[in-house]
Amino acid sequence: MRQVKSELKILGINPILILSSLVVVFTILSFFAGEMLNLSLLGFEVIFPFIAAMSIGEWGKIKADENYDVIAAQGKSLLSWVLYRSVAIFATVTLFAILCMVVVFYVRPEMPFWEMVFIYISPALILSTLAVLCNLILFLVQ
Repeated sequence: MRQVKSELKILGINPILILSSLVVVFTILSFFAGEMLNLSLLGFEVIFPFIAAMSIGEWGKIKADENYDVIAAQGKSLLSWVLYRSVAIFATVTLFAILCMVVVFYVRPEMPFWEMVFIYISPALILSTLAVLCNLILFLVQ
């Protein structure tokens, strides 16, 4: 848990600003979208899982970290470092996705809340795992 907190400190404020703006956009869409747009399926089965995968792919880059040399020299394992970084990013994106689900559920009750969570979690886990795997492959190739 301590290592996840330190990874969140390293990430900084940028993920929070980007994800909060995405939540604001979805809130505005949920207020003004018509009945023809099923916002829950579109947002939580397609858009937020891709945002999670892109976030892990961008903010989880291994050699882009300024402390890479220190971590590589003194760390026990780079795999645990990559795992903690990916979990921290995925947890942040999932927290904002659940916040957005709550807002959409109360504004436009298209489907039950837990169904939105289950619709989000499976593609998000698959795509995020693929992003971590691609980061590890790129790390090994370089």
